[in-house]
Amino acid sequence: MTKRQNPNWLCKVRLHKWRNYGESVVITWKEPGVIFPKSYTTQTKEVFTKRKCLRCGLRVKRRMVNNPDGTLSCVGWDTLSDSEYENDESEDFQRKSGVNVVG
Repeated sequence: MTKRQNPNWLCKVRLHKWRNYGESVVITWKEPGVIFPKSYTTQTKEVFTKRKCLRCGLRVKRRMVNNPDGTLSCVGWDTLSDSEYENDESEDFQRKSGVNVVG
């Protein structure tokens, strides 16, 4: 299967239909306080590391950064390289077909 073949017009204007998958991790970030603007509240959320568009097949992964206190933060998204894309395709195919190949 070739990736991004004939993308939908919604995907051309960057309105993708995402499905999250991959490893589940907890990320943290700080937001300014509502009552006291100089104070910060720490927020955490459990997220997946990868996502793919169900319309055009675009696959991206989170760009993670280790914080000084040992937690993870997400600073953006990177598109998968061709080798990572092929590995994801084969894992997806194996998962759908129920074939377990060790290697």
